[in-house]
Amino acid sequence: MNPFHFHLARCYIKPKYKCPRQFSTSFGNSEEGNGKIQRPIYVAATKQHAGKTTTSLALISGLTKRFGKVGFMKPVGQQHVPVRCSNGDEVRVDKDVSLIKEYFNLSHLDYRHMSPVIIPRGYTKNYLDGKISPELQLESVKKSMSEISKTSDVVLIEGTGHCGVGSIVNLNNAKVASILGADMVLIANGGLGSAIDELELNRVLCQHYGVRLAGVVINKVFPEKYDQTKTYMTKALKQMWGGKSLTFYYIFIDSFSTFHASFSSI
Repeated sequence: MNPFHFHLARCYIKPKYKCPRQFSTSFGNSEEGNGKIQRPIYVAATKQHAGKTTTSLALISGLTKRFGKVGFMKPVGQQHVPVRCSNGDEVRVDKDVSLIKEYFNLSHLDYRHMSPVIIPRGYTKNYLDGKISPELQLESVKKSMSEISKTSDVVLIEGTGHCGVGSIVNLNNAKVASILGADMVLIANGGLGSAIDELELNRVLCQHYGVRLAGVVINKVFPEKYDQTKTYMTKALKQMWGGKSLTFYYIFIDSFSTFHASFSSI
C-alpha cells in the first residue's frame, strides 16, 4: 500500500460538492499516472503545535518520489517573512512557505501564489470593519491554487491550526478545503481520549463543509506506547467511524526518531 496514494482513500463522509477540475492535477505524464486526476491534499490539525509543518515536510518528501512536480501552498498564513519572487519583486509569505519552497527547491512555483492571504496584526478588525473584501480575499485563494495546479502533478495545502481557524475572516480550513476540492488529512497528538475528542470535533466541521477525510496522523507517540496507541486508536476509530465504505490510513510518528511511521487501514 502506498501511504501517499491519498486520492484512493474512501470515506463514509460523502462530499456535497464535485471536486473543482481546475484545482485538480493530471499526472498522466508520470510513470503511474495513466492520465488520472489527483485531488489536492489539505493538511490541518486538531490544535496548535500538533506538527502540521513537520508532517507536510514528510509528505512532500514522499510525494516527490512518486510525482514529478509537487505543488505547495498555505492559503491563510500568520507569521510572515519577506522573500523575492522570480521577477525580483519582494512579497511577504508565511514562514512555512519559505521553508518548504527553499528546502525542496520548488523552482516551478512562484512565491506570489503560495501564500495568498496573510493575516498580520489588525487584519481581523479591518475585515470586520468592511475594509477588506471577502470576495477579493476568496478570489485570491482560488487564483493562487489555479496557478499552482498548472505547474504541479499534485498539490499539498497546509492549513493554519485546527479546522475552524480562520472563521473570523470567513476562511476556515474546512471551508477552504471544500472550495479547493481537497481531501483532508488531520493531525492529532498522541493519547487516546483527548485525541479522539479533538478528531471528532474537526471531523464534524469537515462533514459540514462536505470535505472528504482521507487520513489521520497521530503525532508525538512515545516509543513505549506505540503499539498500545496503534491498537486502541484503531479500535476507537473503527467503532466510531467504521463502516463498509470507510478506508482509513494512519501514520504514527515516533517523536524520538527522524521519521518512524507505520500505515494501516480499517
